[in-house]
Amino acid sequence: MQTPRLVSPLYPHHHIVSTTKKVTLSFEWEPIPEAGHYLFQLSQDQHFHHIVHQESTKTHALEMTKPLGTGSYHWRVRAMASSQQTSSWSMHSNIRVELKIRKKHKREDSTKELTRQRVRLRRKD
Repeated sequence: MQTPRLVSPLYPHHHIVSTTKKVTLSFEWEPIPEAGHYLFQLSQDQHFHHIVHQESTKTHALEMTKPLGTGSYHWRVRAMASSQQTSSWSMHSNIRVELKIRKKHKREDSTKELTRQRVRLRRKD
């Protein structure tokens, strides 16, 4: 069986910057006509010893929403036929995830607290 060829995202062009811990990642590979489904893997290392996500899908694309930390991740896919025949793993590609979570400013927090105190004082009158 033919090995899937990765389409997107491909290194070195994919760097994800997110302001939340929940990152939506879209992966795509070329379809294999004989494939009944595909096995997708996302790992923290290029040898796939530390798999952080594994999923089976019937389509040649996958959208994944999962909390991921900052760092590099590697992904690959293999085709699987209904006859249990499997392809070799695709070449792997990697992505870089960077989280930029905004910190609340102390000034904003104190202003909000003063507003709350004013509201409480007005309610007492």
